[in-house]
Amino acid sequence: MKNMLLLPCLLLLAACAHQKASQGFDSEFDGGKTWAELQMQLPAYPKAGNLLPFDAGPAS
Repeated sequence: MKNMLLLPCLLLLAACAHQKASQGFDSEFDGGKTWAELQMQLPAYPKAGNLLPFDAGPAS
């Protein structure tokens, strides 16, 4: 009984292992582009007078 279950599992693994790992992958996709980070500034912290109290519930 174990052999009857083991054989299909091994055949399935063998079929999946045969596929190429890099099939359809182009490693040079971003090769010619030069990347630069944007220089951004964070917004100002909110003032205490603008904050509203709220109940987040017991889960937090």
